[in-house]
Amino acid sequence: MLNKDQIDNIYELALNTLEKVGIVFDTKKSLAAFKNHGFEVIGNRVYMSSNKVEEYLELMPKYTYPQSEKKIVRATTPFLNSPALYDDETKKFRRTTLKDVIKAHILSETSELYEFANPSLIDPFDLDCDDSYASQIALTLRYTTKPLNIGIRATINCTKDGKVYESAKRTLKMIKDFYGRKDEIVCYQGLCPMSPLAYDVECLENLDALMEEAQGIVLFPCTMSYVTGPETLMGVVVHDVALCLAGIIYVQMFSPGTEVSMCSFSTMSDIRTLQPSYGSTEYMHLQVMFFEICKQLGINCTVCGITCDNLDVDFQAGSESMLTASLPFSLTEISDVWCYPGSMAGFAGASFKKLILDEDIIRCLNKGLNPKYELDSNLLEKLETTKKKSGFLKIGKMNLYRHDHYLSDTFTKKSINSGAATNEADIDNAVKKIIDHRLSIYKEPDLTREQLNILSPYLPTEFR
Repeated sequence: MLNKDQIDNIYELALNTLEKVGIVFDTKKSLAAFKNHGFEVIGNRVYMSSNKVEEYLELMPKYTYPQSEKKIVRATTPFLNSPALYDDETKKFRRTTLKDVIKAHILSETSELYEFANPSLIDPFDLDCDDSYASQIALTLRYTTKPLNIGIRATINCTKDGKVYESAKRTLKMIKDFYGRKDEIVCYQGLCPMSPLAYDVECLENLDALMEEAQGIVLFPCTMSYVTGPETLMGVVVHDVALCLAGIIYVQMFSPGTEVSMCSFSTMSDIRTLQPSYGSTEYMHLQVMFFEICKQLGINCTVCGITCDNLDVDFQAGSESMLTASLPFSLTEISDVWCYPGSMAGFAGASFKKLILDEDIIRCLNKGLNPKYELDSNLLEKLETTKKKSGFLKIGKMNLYRHDHYLSDTFTKKSINSGAATNEADIDNAVKKIIDHRLSIYKEPDLTREQLNILSPYLPTEFR
C-alpha cells in the first residue's frame, strides 16, 4: 500500500516528533529512568533524539516475517473485551453476566478456530470479587485450555483498593504459578498508550509488571482521527509510530533485548457522532500502513479483521465483517489476518449470534483464499457413464464433492419457492442449534488440585 519513499517519510516524521514534540510519561519512575539514560526530560515530557532512538531500537532483535503463499483468516478469541452483550431475544444491549462470560469461554473451547484465550466479555455486573481484574483472568484459566492473550489491563476501577501495579504483578504471578513455568513466557498482554502522545500511569504500571515478570508485551495505539490524533490518516500513522517507538525504548531501558509486538486499533472518527468507526476501509488502511512501517523496521505486527460498528446482527454487520476480514489481503503482502468474532459496536458490544456467523465467514474466506483443486483420475470414465445415466448423483463420490465444496451450517441456500420470503428464522434456528450443541459437548479442563488452589482465591464465590 505504501511505497518506500512514503515509508521513509513517515518514519522520519515520527523521529522528528519524538525529538521536537516529545512523549508524555506520567510516572516518576519512567521520567527518572529516561534522565539516567541520557534523554532530555522537561516536566513530564521526554524528548528523544534520532540517534538515541535508533540506539535503543538496535537492542531489540529484528523480527523476521515468515514467508508463506497461504493466506489465513485466524480467530484470536471471541469478542474483544466487550462490556455489553446484544440480547438476541430482546434485540437490545445489556450488561454482561458471569453466565455470559462462561458461555463465551465454552464456545471458544469447543471451536477449532480460536487460538488464544482472553476474558472476552468483561466486567460482568454480578462479579463479587474485590479484584475483578485478577478474577476475570482466573475465570479464563478455569474454563479454557488455550494460551492467554490478554486484552484487558489492571485499572484503578477493577483492582483491589485501586492498586494497579500490585494487582497486575499479582495476577501475572498467579498465571505463572498456574502453568508451573516461572521462567517462560506463558501469556501475552496488549496495552494501549494514551493518545495524543502519552503513556498514562495505568499503562506504565501494567507495562512495568509485564517487564518484571518477563511476559509478552503488545502495544496497540487506539488513536481516533481528528479527535485524539491528526485529521489525516497518514498523520495518525506518524503519531502512532512515534508513540510505539517511545514504548519500545522504555522497555529496552529496563529489559534490553525484550521483544515488543504491535497491533493497531487506531481508526477514523465519524465526525458526525465523534464515535470510532471500525467497520470501515479507513480502519483497514490505517492498520495496513502501520503494519508496513513495522515490517520495514523489523517489528512484529498483526492486522485485525471482522470488525463491525453496527448495533444489530444484520446486513451492515455482515458486510463490515467480510470487508475487514478480506480487504488486507488485497492491500499488502500479508499471510494472516487475526479476528475477534462476535464483536459489534466498535468492540463495545458483542453477540453470540454474530459470533457463530463470523465463524462461518472465516471458514468461507479460508476456503476462498486458498483454492486447492485436483482433477479426478476417473473423470473420463464417469463422463462415459453419462451415456446411460443422465446425472451425476449416482455416479460421483461424496468425499470428492466435500473436498471441493464448503457447505455452510448457518447461511441458507433455498430456492425462491421452497420457503417464506425471509430466511431469518432459519438462520436463527441454525445458530441456536450450533450453540446448544457446543454447550452440550463442552468438558471442563482437567485441572490439578494445585491449580484449583492457585485460582480459588481469585474466583467468584460460586466458582471456587
